[in-house]
Amino acid sequence: MGWRYDDNGDLFLGEYNSDHYEGSYFTEGKMMVGNPEVGVSWNTVFDGDYVIVTIIEKIDLLTPYGELSDCWKVLISGVDGDYGYFG
Repeated sequence: MGWRYDDNGDLFLGEYNSDHYEGSYFTEGKMMVGNPEVGVSWNTVFDGDYVIVTIIEKIDLLTPYGELSDCWKVLISGVDGDYGYFG
């Protein structure tokens, strides 16, 4: 597994998988756009599924380890309508 930025500043997560039944393959999904703002959507691969990610709001998250500021709450459509947070 590895992270990279493309020329537009978009963040990607790549993963190489190899198993006996499906063989070897590489997947790469866009995890965040280079210029995020509320309402932006993109298609990507997330945990092996094709999904649409939409930025819902910009928030600060309080965790047991401190506050994470300037995070994006996103809706991941195609995976039971899950919400996630990207910092």
